[in-house]
Amino acid sequence: MRISSGILKGLEVITDTSMQTRPTGIKVRQAVFNSIQSSIMESDFLDLFSGSGAVGIEALSRSAHSSTLVELNPKAFKFLKQNVQKVLDRSPDINIYPVREDVASFLKRARSQSYDIIWADPPYADCLHFIPIFNSFIPSLLKDQSSYFILESSSKDSSTLESSFNNLEHIKTKTYGVCSVSFFKLKTEVESNE
Repeated sequence: MRISSGILKGLEVITDTSMQTRPTGIKVRQAVFNSIQSSIMESDFLDLFSGSGAVGIEALSRSAHSSTLVELNPKAFKFLKQNVQKVLDRSPDINIYPVREDVASFLKRARSQSYDIIWADPPYADCLHFIPIFNSFIPSLLKDQSSYFILESSSKDSSTLESSFNNLEHIKTKTYGVCSVSFFKLKTEVESNE
């Protein structure tokens, strides 16, 4: 798997095909990032359930200011750290922060942080389980009304997810085979964490 665009274009991202993680495909990454390119530039990007880190690295390659990569699985995190080192070898001044932690714990701990774009790619079988956690923490971590929460899920769950958030407005969902990517923003009456 390679980074598809930007300053790190062509960088090979190491993944472990024997693991139970499911990397976001290059065509999905390209389509999503192309649709929000102007929002990525100079953004603070949070990649939850990061796996190999490809999504967060792609954001940096496309001029994000920083990327925080959260992954709990020790084997996946080993590959993520190798990929982070490859990024730093190529661009030593880049702001990339790998975090080995459970997503729920990270979100609780990160209350003082704010992000322009939050990408979550939980295991498809567990996606609906994370709705209460996302409902509790994501709105307060988004910087403002222009910030995005992007949720990758199984396409069979996308219609349920579209109406599952109290303080987030569903903007659109794009489906790529068995994968759907849903875009949300803060509802206008919700206070942001500026």
